Amino acid sequence: MFDEHEPCDGPSPHAVALARIWLNIGGVLWIGFAIAAMVTSRGIEIWPTVVLGSIALLHFAIAKFGSHRVAVFFAIFGP
Repeated sequence: MFDEHEPCDGPSPHAVALARIWLNIGGVLWIGFAIAAMVTSRGIEIWPTVVLGSIALLHFAIAKFGSHRVAVFFAIFGP
């Protein structure tokens, strides 16, 4: 079933690349939600924008700086 010469220590490079792509897409979507919350609240309530923007920054940070396992885990189970 498994090749004895290939280690199975972590996710495959293809899975990591897909996870990073989806994390970037998710970050863009969360930025869009943050902008929509800002526009619809007309600046009265800033906390939804801050929370949604923070989630977007978390997506971008994990896509850029997260390890392979963290990127795949967060792409599957993250917000």
